[in-house]
Amino acid sequence: MKTSEKIKTPTLCNDDPVLVSHAFLNEMSSEVAKLEEALHQDGHIVIFTEDGWSIQHLVECRPDMTKCEIHKRAQIELVGVDTGLRGSFKVSMLDGVLDLEKIDE
Repeated sequence: MKTSEKIKTPTLCNDDPVLVSHAFLNEMSSEVAKLEEALHQDGHIVIFTEDGWSIQHLVECRPDMTKCEIHKRAQIELVGVDTGLRGSFKVSMLDGVLDLEKIDE
């Protein structure tokens, strides 16, 4: 998905250009903050919750995350498994398996 497809236009309650501009700037600020966080991310992050897990990929992986070696390995090691882990972990590969390091929150 292209970045431009992810940006939502503000829902407008009226046609006041000041309110429209303010709402638009707030939403754009939020999008910029998300992009800045992604660009400064140091490695992959896996987040475990009661409902499962998700991976925050490096920007370089995002065009096609299915080619990411960590993503592929997570599909093997983590799908359908309750690890009992909760929280955020820095994840890397070590000898062909996932290596998790708890991130202090």
